[in-house]
Amino acid sequence: MAESIAWIGAAQADGSWGAGAWGPPDQLSLPLDDRGLLLADGLFETLLLQRGEPQLLELHLQRWREGAARLGMAPPPDRATVVQLAAEAVRRSGIRNGALRLNWSRGSGGRGLEPPRRPPPAASAERPLGRSPGKPIASLPTREQPPNPAAAAGGRFWLQLSAATPLFTPLRVIISPTERRCATSLLSRVKTFAYGASIQARRQAQAAGADDALLASTAGGLCCGTVANLLVHWRGRWLTPPLSSGCLPGVMRRRALELGLVLEAELPIAAAWLRDGSVSAALLLNSLGCRPISHCDGVPLPDPTARAAAAAGGEAGGKTGGDAGGKTGGGEVGDGEAGDGGAGGSGEADGAAGDKAGGGEAGGAAGGDAGGKRGSGRAGDGEAGGRAMAAPAEVLWRSLL
Repeated sequence: MAESIAWIGAAQADGSWGAGAWGPPDQLSLPLDDRGLLLADGLFETLLLQRGEPQLLELHLQRWREGAARLGMAPPPDRATVVQLAAEAVRRSGIRNGALRLNWSRGSGGRGLEPPRRPPPAASAERPLGRSPGKPIASLPTREQPPNPAAAAGGRFWLQLSAATPLFTPLRVIISPTERRCATSLLSRVKTFAYGASIQARRQAQAAGADDALLASTAGGLCCGTVANLLVHWRGRWLTPPLSSGCLPGVMRRRALELGLVLEAELPIAAAWLRDGSVSAALLLNSLGCRPISHCDGVPLPDPTARAAAAAGGEAGGKTGGDAGGKTGGGEVGDGEAGDGGAGGSGEADGAAGDKAGGGEAGGAAGGDAGGKRGSGRAGDGEAGGRAMAAPAEVLWRSLL
């Protein structure tokens, strides 16, 4: 099985992509005048692939299309094109569980910032309108939609499939002293190629002996991680910064909001909350995992193993039911009573007991081992603590798929 495989298409005169080229990512190439390469003028989506199938595909494609429209780009390839190429990538590589990245640039252009102007699609052959007695067939020139309007518009599409395993292990983070998310920028609303700020923040974290960094918002308060949305457990509820902070509208963030597991914070999430004990647990969430934060700027979060287990495990278990362990005790999901018996165990409700957003006395403890058998070590103090934190984070993440 290959570690990764890539494909890049070449727009044809008829608007199709043609056969394109398959190969290892380091053996394929882009034209040197591609605006994605020169100016980061493009969008991408990273999807989880499980058992050969892209997960939450519709939500990712919706965000991709909306991002292109917001930036004045041509619509990216349609669902049928993506599904066909993803299946071929799986067939060629043998990778059935991994990360699928879809890339869409504005295509080739000359020097400078102004986007290239594309000619309109060529007119098709004439279309018959009908026959009158004794007269020849009348006809009128028409324009037919090309097989692939994305290709005809001059964009460039490529994808990469890589073997990957979702991550749930705890992280030590810092708050970047220099990098911010702009609350008013269009680029903060879309997933662009431009990740320079995240790269610098990650470098700062590594220099400080941490794993990742949190970025503040120019509007005040914390915004997100370098590649993930931020969730904090505050006063019995999971909160996430609002989109007005400049955070990316993450697909998993959207799912957590739709399921009622998370609320948008009405006030800025202060960095001090992660240092003074106001926040009992914090997570970094994206399509490829859900990682508990064990330390922020060197300060351990308060009792993260027990409280993160009660909060994340209980809420995911109560809301999703079934495999996640919501209705283990016979009560209704979300009524604060489900799950005081059966497979879930009781969990230590601590900060989340009776919380309707979480459903259940901290759960039906998220399906047994994940919520009930948390272990006793603190994050960063040993493997037991790390596993205890990772288990409920994984349950919460899987409930969103």
